[in-house]
Amino acid sequence: METKELIRRRKNFQRIIFCARDDFAASKSITDRVIHLPEYRKASLIYAYASNTNEVWTFEIIKDALMSGKRVALPRVISDGVMEFREISAINDLKKGYQGIMEPGDDDALLDPKEDTPDIIMVPGVAFDTSKNRMGHGKGFYDRYLSGMPDSLFLGLAFDCQIEDTIPTDENDIPMDMIVTQNRVIR
Repeated sequence: METKELIRRRKNFQRIIFCARDDFAASKSITDRVIHLPEYRKASLIYAYASNTNEVWTFEIIKDALMSGKRVALPRVISDGVMEFREISAINDLKKGYQGIMEPGDDDALLDPKEDTPDIIMVPGVAFDTSKNRMGHGKGFYDRYLSGMPDSLFLGLAFDCQIEDTIPTDENDIPMDMIVTQNRVIR
């Protein structure tokens, strides 16, 4: 089996090639699938993320959630490998943060996940497998955060080219409950 680092490199390369061609249409299809999920429709608080280069475009999901009256929070990096979620009221209020990724600001409300448990946490990744395992960039931000969130649905968003039959995992890796791609929902 390939190492995590080799898979990361291969998947990042595949995303770059794919995104140069088809990421807009694929992201639109993923958005449509997500907003029609029964779990999404019932959710009142969603922890999302601001997509970065070559990731599934999340801003349309965030806009839909806000327009539907859902509460939405996004991550903000506070130190190496550590993030917090802050509630937003508009996408325009986001500012460039860690590695140029859009984040909430200091004025946005910090959420305590024990008091404001999200119904859904949308999770980015470099690679996923058909058993719903996830591989991130290797810094552990999401695995660390998700380990304390047992009552939320973990929703991985990915392009089909990011799905493998199997990826290596270790004891710190947190699997997803569901993965949505442009062509399928893996439950």
